[in-house]
Amino acid sequence: MSRIADSILEHVYSMPAPDRPRTRPLQVICVGPSRSGTDSLKQALLLLGYQNVFHGYDTLLPANRHMKPILSRLVNKKYNSDAKDGDISFTAEEFDEVFGECDAITDMPGAMFAAELVVAYPEAKVILNRRKDVDAWYRSISATFAPVQQDRWAAFCQWFSPDLYWSRRLLIREIFPCVYHNNFRANGKWVYREHCAMARGLVPKEKFLEWGVEDGWGPLCEFLGKDDVPKTEFPRGNAPADFFKTVESAHGKFRRDAYKNMALMVSVMVIVGSVVVSRGDLKGLFKSTGAFLNDGLHSLTRK
Repeated sequence: MSRIADSILEHVYSMPAPDRPRTRPLQVICVGPSRSGTDSLKQALLLLGYQNVFHGYDTLLPANRHMKPILSRLVNKKYNSDAKDGDISFTAEEFDEVFGECDAITDMPGAMFAAELVVAYPEAKVILNRRKDVDAWYRSISATFAPVQQDRWAAFCQWFSPDLYWSRRLLIREIFPCVYHNNFRANGKWVYREHCAMARGLVPKEKFLEWGVEDGWGPLCEFLGKDDVPKTEFPRGNAPADFFKTVESAHGKFRRDAYKNMALMVSVMVIVGSVVVSRGDLKGLFKSTGAFLNDGLHSLTRK
């Protein structure tokens, strides 16, 4: 889709962001990509006392619907900028529009801004949550995100739901193509390895931990300075089945909203069309239909 079309939809599907200034410092930046124990790590950080740990799933919550357009803007600033000198920088204030209430960040899209986040929050500790078995990670991504990308019905419904539009645009047309160079199947593994290599050089050793879920509580608590190691089993969440339940829970609501909007638009157009045609005023039909579509599209963003 062209930038012009997206610019129009950005206006039609605008989602004003609430004012959420940062009141607590960002303490931990977890830079591992999705399907690298990100949800397990989020649950672990919450158990260790960190508040509002960001995960990509958070963008699906109704209270956070404004995050998607902001993240889209940040992604395009990094990967599709018109900067003539090739130098792109981000401020903490820009990231705080999304992460301002968070003590820690995990998952995408935070991982794709690893280098920029470290510069914006120099005091934060960095965790590279990774999977030793890259092949297993590759299979996990393929088994979870690929079906979402290939959902043609959701692709159609997005035009009738602002939330579905922004969700699919951010993930399918921006994050995945940008991170994996438009071809995850061909580039996924080397991008993963290259990302991990880059992350290892982001900060001094004393502020960096390379860690996997199999390492458990010990190394994590020692790195974060937590003396009281939880006696509970380390969290293990977001198996593929859980992934689909979470996505379907959110997207199911978005689709239901789309169905209502489709039915409403079709019903009104039929009524208006019947009245106008019965009067023989086809010019009035086109004018009324255009006005209705314009008002209807704007009303979607207020839901």
